[in-house]
Formats: sequence, C-alpha cells, structure tokens
Amino acid sequence: MLQAAQACHACRDRKKRCDKALPECSECRRRDVQCQYSQKVEERGMVESLEQKLMSLERSMRVTERGTVNTDKQQHLPVFQLERDIQYQVSYPVSKRWYFPMLLHYRFHSMVPTIKNLSPESAAYKLRTSWVTGYLNNPAMFHGILYAASANLDLINGEHDNPVTSFHRAEAIRLVQETISVLQSYDDLPLAVLAATWALAHVARLNGSTSEAHLHEVGLAQMIRLKGLDPDVGFGGALSFLIMLSDIWNAVINEEDATLEFVNERQSPYIAQPRRSLLSNALQYAPAGELLSKDIMLLLHMVDDSQDKCYTNDMTVAEEPSYTSVPVSTQNQPPNDHEYIITPLLQAESLASHQREDYISECCCLAAIIYYQVLSTNTPFLSPKNESIANQLFISLQHSDMEVWMEKAPELHIWACYVGAFASVNRGQRVSFLARSKTSVAVLSPDRILRFQDGVGHLLCLSRSLRQ
Repeated sequence: MLQAAQACHACRDRKKRCDKALPECSECRRRDVQCQYSQKVEERGMVESLEQKLMSLERSMRVTERGTVNTDKQQHLPVFQLERDIQYQVSYPVSKRWYFPMLLHYRFHSMVPTIKNLSPESAAYKLRTSWVTGYLNNPAMFHGILYAASANLDLINGEHDNPVTSFHRAEAIRLVQETISVLQSYDDLPLAVLAATWALAHVARLNGSTSEAHLHEVGLAQMIRLKGLDPDVGFGGALSFLIMLSDIWNAVINEEDATLEFVNERQSPYIAQPRRSLLSNALQYAPAGELLSKDIMLLLHMVDDSQDKCYTNDMTVAEEPSYTSVPVSTQNQPPNDHEYIITPLLQAESLASHQREDYISECCCLAAIIYYQVLSTNTPFLSPKNESIANQLFISLQHSDMEVWMEKAPELHIWACYVGAFASVNRGQRVSFLARSKTSVAVLSPDRILRFQDGVGHLLCLSRSLRQ
C-alpha cells in the first residue's frame, strides 16, 4: 500500500523517525498510542487541479449532430472514441460526469460476457452481479474501476497524461488511504477497498511501474491476510479471479513471475508445474464439426501432437478425432514435415478469409501457424515473421463473433489470443489480445480455470526456454 505523505503527529512531536505506515506507524504501535496523520494538502491540491482541468475540457467540448466530439484546443481523450448514446439507469456513488456511462459500458463489456444462462459458479456471473453492485455503491472501488478502464484504453490507444485517468487514480488512492486511516479493526475493512487496491496494482503492472505496483500488491496481500480471507476472496470470488488474471497478464506482458499467487495458495502454481498446453485443452472441449471444419480440426490436432506435452495422472491426452477426410494438399506427404502442416494451414486460412469470411476459422489457422513455427523450428514467439501474422490475427479477432467463441469454444479463443499476445512486439497490442480473452476465461468453470492456468504456464515455459 501507499504510505502516508508525512510523518504522524506523535512522531513529529517526539522528533522520532516515522515509517509512515497506514493505518498506524510501527513506532506508535510499539508505544501503544494513537497514530494520527494530517490530511495531505498536496494530494488534495492535485485532485482539485485535475478536476478543474476536466471541467475545462468538458466546457470546451462541442458535440455535433452526428455525435462526434471536438474540442477547441484539439485536446483528445481516448474515452471520446466510445459510443455516446449509451444510457445507464443507475446512480453513481460520486458526482456524475458525462463520460461515466461510456466508460462503464466499455469496462462492463470488456469483463462480462453477454451470453445468457451463465453458470452461477463462473467468474462471469460473479462479475455481472456482486462485482457491479460493489463498484456502483462504493466511491473508492468506483474510481478504481474507472481508472483501470481509462488506463486500459490509454495503453491500447497509445495515450499519455490523460486527465481522466489521472483524476480517477488520484481519487482511488485518496479514498483508499482515508478509509484505512480511520479503521478501528481490519474486520471493518470494506472489500471494495481491496478491489480498488487491486485496480491500482493491476494498472501499475500493465504500465510497467514495478515499484508502484509492488507497493499496492504488498498492501493488498497484507489486507487479505489481516482480514482473514480465504482464497476465494471478495465478491463471491470475483476479486480472486481478477487477481489471478493480473498475475498472468504480468507474466505475459512484463515477463515476470507471479506476485499475488497467495490467493490461490491451495492450488498448484500455474507457472511452476505446467502440465497441459492451452491448445490441448481447447481441442478437448471444442465441439467437433460445429465451429471448425474437420480439416482444420485435424490440422490443429497435428500441431498439438508436434509438441512435447507435460501431463499429470489426472489429465489425459485428448483422443484423436475420428475424421476420415484429410486436406488434399496433405495426402501422400511424409509425416512431421514442416510443409505438411504449414501449407494446408495457409490454404485453409486463405479459404476462410477470402471465400467464406469465416473469421473464427481464420483466427485458428493464423494462431496455429505461429504456434507450429515456434514448435517446429524453435523460433521465438517474438520474431518478424510471427509479428506480421499476429497483426493479421489481431484484425481477424476483432471481426470474429465473441458470443460464438464463448458459447462453443472459449478455450480455442483463449489459445488464439494468448498466442497472439506472445507474438506481439507492441505492448498495447499485447494488452488488447489479453483483454479480448478475459471474457472467455470468465465463462469457464472452476476446473477448467485450473487447466487454463496450466496452459498459460506451458506457454510461459516454452517462451522462456526459446529466449534462453
């Protein structure tokens, strides 16, 4: 957690060194006296300055009849790119601003799938219910969620110094600190404060601010332990799900090990002992013949068989499909040959793209090409050839139908997104790939979440071994 900006009153009066810890410093705790901090005038001034800047921007906006947005000073906020006709019949825990509905709409649909009949055990159901209720009723969590949404758009769009992002970050920090400073017991600590702290840590990791992220993560870990929460922490387990995803995103984007894995301490670490690839999981659950053609499914199985898998006793290899048709271009070819798989994949991708406009098949073929090139030639994910294919994959994923992915083959969608993320040089594109996969991960059942973690560990180990 962030420390207080100034020493407490007791330490200043006694001219003692204060570690500025919240809710009380170690010196006051040792002496068993009340620890009080002054209100941070400089932080409040920063917030007021940001508010004035936002109000100035809002006054300067001119909305045309078509709904496009211009500003007198040509200043640009990434949230302006969102639709402007969204109306939520909700009340906010803070004073309303014009962009709240749009930013919440983006955040909601980037985290919560729109499919019906969600399982109450899935993270998606918890994010749609208790999580939404939480941030619409607590100011600290509300600012934290909007900060995460705006910062995510900044990263995707390459924006910097966005006043919307800065304002919500400052407010989230201020409200978290104020809440902690008046606590009598950690039992009284609202779960929404933990959620706001997670948002601060998550964005810091995405932005590569390691020191700031570490402060928030240490504070979050301490609050969870002192509050005595079990691994399924917060809002029916929604917070633990998001913490798990933050760890994975940090490992993929920043190539760092997990930092908040204590939340899943009863489970096997997903990085330490990878057991099964994402593609193996995807092929086990993908409905044969419904989403992809038999030829493409066969090619994906061939790609999967080309790797050395790691298994545990409770996980078996997916059975080979009983397909009789084989792509014409692969007949009478020697097995395990590079062109025996790559050429048919390129043909299938071209057919899906230009003749059928089958974006889901195109995505699977492009991801398989990247994946097989990595496996068969020991080419690192980050290579010029893979990068160009990843750019194509990114465009195809944007055009594909998310609801079809989630209803029929969420694991295939996750695999394609993560392969694209590993092969992307651009940081914003990596984040975009991972953000697209979030809703598919959220619809998985708890046992399939564990296999997802194993699959990510498999990819991480593969990527690291090729870089060494």
